[in-house]
Amino acid sequence: MLAEWPAPIFVVLEGALFPNLPELLRQASIPARSLYLEYGNNASVVRTAPRLAQLDRRALDRLLSIDGMTERAVFWRYDAADEPALFRHLRTLNLVEIPKSPEGATDPPDIFSETTRTVIFRHWDPNIIELTLPIMTPQQLRRFFGSAQAIAIEGAKGAAQAKHRDHWPAATRSRLQFDATQMSALADAMSQRSRRDVAAYLREVAPERVAQMNELELLAWLNDNERQGRAAGLTTERALGQFASLSLLSRGEFARSASALDYLRAAPDGADPAIGRLMVAVASQLEQGRGVA
Repeated sequence: MLAEWPAPIFVVLEGALFPNLPELLRQASIPARSLYLEYGNNASVVRTAPRLAQLDRRALDRLLSIDGMTERAVFWRYDAADEPALFRHLRTLNLVEIPKSPEGATDPPDIFSETTRTVIFRHWDPNIIELTLPIMTPQQLRRFFGSAQAIAIEGAKGAAQAKHRDHWPAATRSRLQFDATQMSALADAMSQRSRRDVAAYLREVAPERVAQMNELELLAWLNDNERQGRAAGLTTERALGQFASLSLLSRGEFARSASALDYLRAAPDGADPAIGRLMVAVASQLEQGRGVA
């Protein structure tokens, strides 16, 4: 679809997903500037900050030739070809307002209210865009797109494009504001995607056990297993995947083991590192042919 867009094409890249994005772009002869102007003297932030680049056709080809680049980029069609204007617009999207509590009121948050808080909106991450655009109202979409004609990402189901619609109502100039209902929908979408990712991981590490369940059965099992893992203090997708793997390999015995769960809850450095240590121990047992259950 990018081939159908007029040049120049703009792209925002997620710096935190690269070891050194500024150097990578320098080697590709692609000028770009950080969307974080406030941290110019912080080397770590400069290296990981999101960056906007304006691309002609040759620069686009160089960018797309970099392995894994499309999965870490949000492309913008901005026919006005006004990089400074798009840069200013994107910076107004960096912060959004959300309720302090998911049980808060469903009315649009008031940015001056103590019931809301300001958070960074990672609109440069295609995974976030894929989950966030569907929950936006038409007015919020107008605010998000500004004067841009379209955006494109490489999502979980392949390349996708979202276009600006003329019938969207006028947007306010204030920050994007998400209510509790939207945040709940976003949390559900993130959980569903996480379970699909964990399911794919389990198909790699325990294919024989996973083969005994169809897709719906596996996702239902993962939902219950995730609840058990979070009750034990696990928070990250990686840790929940490891918990699910141990549960599956032990035919459920691990998730029911009081000593294992107590170990996770009492770990001084937290449950997530602790589950990693258990995975290493289990891998060692498997290599010695002792099994896990």
